[in-house]
Amino acid sequence: MKRYEDDDFFADTRMSFGDHLEELRGCLLRGLYGFLVGLFVSFLFGHHVVAFIAQPVEDALVRYYNQRAEEFLAQLEADPNMAQNAPVPMVLRIQPKALFEAARNAGFPGLEHVQPPAEDAAEIELPVQMRDPGKFAYAMQQLYYKLGPRPTLKTLSATEAFIVWFMVCAITGLVLSSPWVFYQIWTFVAAGLYPHEKKYVHIYLPFSLSLFLGGVLISEFLIIPKALDALLYVNRWIGMEPDFRLNEWLSFAILVPLLAGICFQTPLVMLFLAKVGVFEPPQYVAGWKYAAFGMLVIAALGPTIDPVSLMMLWGSMILLYSLGVVLSKWMIKPYSEVSEGEEIWMGDEATVSQNGQSEQRSR
Repeated sequence: MKRYEDDDFFADTRMSFGDHLEELRGCLLRGLYGFLVGLFVSFLFGHHVVAFIAQPVEDALVRYYNQRAEEFLAQLEADPNMAQNAPVPMVLRIQPKALFEAARNAGFPGLEHVQPPAEDAAEIELPVQMRDPGKFAYAMQQLYYKLGPRPTLKTLSATEAFIVWFMVCAITGLVLSSPWVFYQIWTFVAAGLYPHEKKYVHIYLPFSLSLFLGGVLISEFLIIPKALDALLYVNRWIGMEPDFRLNEWLSFAILVPLLAGICFQTPLVMLFLAKVGVFEPPQYVAGWKYAAFGMLVIAALGPTIDPVSLMMLWGSMILLYSLGVVLSKWMIKPYSEVSEGEEIWMGDEATVSQNGQSEQRSR
């Protein structure tokens, strides 16, 4: 039986240690140049990215204040005579001439031939009462959201907004240049891999990237909004007024999607561990309770501590674990059920020897 390690695939391309260092230096410099280009491009629309990151907070705060106002409005409709809706006495100061013109325009009889008051006449104090001040306040709040500044993140120093903007631009530039940076890393690492190892990378990498992006998107559009609603509910429950800070929110908005993207790699990690023989699919099924507890601990160690987002992240990890079990059962056969010479990996060039261990062979 011929194995890959029996042949030296790198006999014609061996490099000295100094050559390796020089190649690494070139890859790092090219990756750095690509990052600088991405950073420069991100300066053009970095403020839009900051607005996108802040949007979930603004929407959650608007929902928070609207819900509180709607609860108060419901109380007013149930009890119009509640103390908060009692008529409020007010004093209006009106110019006599303005009052006279308003009365004449309204059609009061007998004013056609009356001389209007002088321009410098003393103001008239008119005691009035505002009816339904609670409903008036509710209507003014809705108008305020449309015309005035919306509830948003706060900065506590003169430089905080600039620092956050630059950090967002740096992260955006890294994301934009990541294909080029990863390509440079891959060109350096691929030179030391066997052909079958390169094939695994070509298979795993697209799925890994898709799962990571899926985790980020689910976190951004599902987990974070629900987490904000739950955290704001706690604020309302204990009677605290929310006041989010831009710098602290940036850390939360970056760490949660990053953690979700990493957790979404669970099926591939399980498939890889089953592929190399560390675990077998039946062991995954037998140890699901311990795995579920471990995933709960990992989810609890994340930046979000509210029960809603914690359960959503934990539930997603359990579903991904189940997907890993299904993929492992479908694509890998346990060593104990394989006879000598039988392939154990779909599309792989692996066989089982007499002692039950996998061996690589070339076709």
